[in-house]
Amino acid sequence: MRKRQQIRKLILMISLLGFTFTCMYISPYMTVEGSTAGIVSAGMLFWIIMFAISLLSGRVYCGWFCPLGEIQDYTDKCIQKPLKRSSRLSSLRYLWWLLWVCSAAFLSIKAGGYHKIDLLFNNPTGLPPYSRGVYANIYFIIAVIILFSLVYGKRGFCHNFCFLMPMLTFGKRLRKHLKYPFLHLTVKPQNCTSCKLCDQTCPMSIEVASHVKQNDLSNLECIMCGSCVDVCPVKAIRFSWDIKDDIKINKN
Repeated sequence: MRKRQQIRKLILMISLLGFTFTCMYISPYMTVEGSTAGIVSAGMLFWIIMFAISLLSGRVYCGWFCPLGEIQDYTDKCIQKPLKRSSRLSSLRYLWWLLWVCSAAFLSIKAGGYHKIDLLFNNPTGLPPYSRGVYANIYFIIAVIILFSLVYGKRGFCHNFCFLMPMLTFGKRLRKHLKYPFLHLTVKPQNCTSCKLCDQTCPMSIEVASHVKQNDLSNLECIMCGSCVDVCPVKAIRFSWDIKDDIKINKN
C-alpha cells in the first residue's frame, strides 16, 4: 500500500473514532430539525461546505473522510460478499435527497426563514455525552450499514441507500457544461496491461480496467480514494485538474 493510501486509511480511522463526537455536527437530521426553528445548525453548515468542496473534487469526502464509509470497509472485510446492485434502490437515493432538501426548505419557510446560526443547536455543551436518542441513532445507523452489507455486499449502503450521493456528484455533472478545473481521474489506455489490480482494490466495485480501456473514469460511484492510481504498476491512471482532459460523464 502506497503512503497516500496509508494516510487516507489513517484519516478514515480517526473520522470513525470521532464519530460519536462529530455525529451531532454532520447529521442531516439536525439540519432538518434546526430548520423548524429557522436555525442554521452545524450540520447544515457542514453539508454546505461539503457541497462546495464537491463542486471541485466530487465525492472526495466519501473516499477520505466519511466515517460511515470506514464502517462499511471494516464490515466488508468480515462479510466478504460481492456487491449486488439494486437499480431501484440506487434511483431512490435521489428521492431521499430531494425529500431531505425540500423538508429543510419548507420548514425554514414555515419558520420565517433562517434568522440565526447556532452551531451548538440541541447540544449546549458541544461535547458528549449526548442524549440517549443520539446514541440510539448511531447504533441504528451502524445496524443499517451492516444489514446492507449482508444483503447487498461490498459498500452496499453507499450504492443503494446513501442519499447524500446526489449532492456530492453535482459538481461532476456541472463541470461537463461549465468546463472549469475539477479534480478527476484521467487515463493512458495505451499503458494498461489488463492486470485488473485496479478492479481488485476499488472499494466501490467499479470495473476500473474496462473504463480505462474506454478512456473514461468518470463513473459517478467513484469516491476519489485513489486506490486504483496507487496500485497501477504502469501508471495508466492518475489524478488531474486539467480542464483539457476529455472526460465523459457516465450516467449509469
